[in-house]
Formats: sequence, structure tokens, C-alpha cells
Amino acid sequence: MPAAVGQPAQHQAAWGPPGSQAPSLPPPTAPSWGQAGYAPPSQEPPPPDLAGVWPRIGARVLDAPVVGFLMGLLRGALSLPGGLAFNLLLLAALVLYDTVLLANGGRTLGKLLLGLRVVRMDRAPLAPRDALVRSAIVDAMGFVPLGWPIAAIVLEQHRLRQGPHDRAAGTLVVRTR
Repeated sequence: MPAAVGQPAQHQAAWGPPGSQAPSLPPPTAPSWGQAGYAPPSQEPPPPDLAGVWPRIGARVLDAPVVGFLMGLLRGALSLPGGLAFNLLLLAALVLYDTVLLANGGRTLGKLLLGLRVVRMDRAPLAPRDALVRSAIVDAMGFVPLGWPIAAIVLEQHRLRQGPHDRAAGTLVVRTR
């Protein structure tokens, strides 16, 4: 018999034929978030060969004079003015320096001196694309106010010591000695 206008219709169970009961769900095997007895999954410690923020900053500090010297020569030879055009050229030079060296051995001069190497997540050498993505992001962060300090905080909080540039490129920085 159809339901009268304004009255709710009687629906049959969506689980099976009329008269059948809905199946019962199996009980949970462990309490989930918010339930009594829940414990977050344990975090295993990071691999011991991952480089923290301070050696990485040291490598960047050692690389800066090399790029600065090359940019000074280029600026003098081409009579480049300062300002936005020079900053864009400086960014391009930094990205080129990092990309070429990381794609050919995983090390800049600063990383070589401090015993660091950049590798992919599977510990294989970097492909040129990986090196370019990583370099473009880390070098661009240097031109953003508080870019590198924020990246350093993120890096230290991450279990695999990955900054935003490492996550985007799928890379790790490891100690070689």
C-alpha cells in the first residue's frame, strides 16, 4: 500500500531480501584514534647516516663564496646592474651550479668538503631532473623572507631529515664519513 502524502515511506533493509537482518560488522582488532587504549604507531628512529641541518648549512656556507666569486666575475665582465635582473641571474647561477654538481656525483664543493652526498630515496644517484627540482626549490627559498629558516625547522622535525626541497625531489642527504 503506498504511503499517504506527508507520511514517511517504509523502506526495506538495504542489506538483503525483506525480513533478513543486516549483517553484523566484525569487532575492531585494536582501538582507533580517540578510543580508550589507543597508542599512536611507534616511530622508528631515522637511519643513522642522514645529515641534519647544521652540516647542510655548513655546506651551503662553503658553496656561497664559490658562486659569489663566479657571479662577481660575470657581473664585472658584463657590466650588469644590480636589482631584480641581477637577482634573477644569481638565482639561475645557483640553480645551475647545484644542478650540474648534484646530477654528477650528488655533491657540491661544500658537501664534498663536509662529507655529504645527495641521493634519491632508494639511495641511487640523482637523475638530472631530481637535481634540478631540488636545486630550484632550495635556491628559490633563499630569496623568500625566512625561507631557509622555515625549511631548516621542517627538516629537523621530519623523520628522514627532509626539507621541502628534498620531499619535492624525493631525495635524502647522507653522511659519507
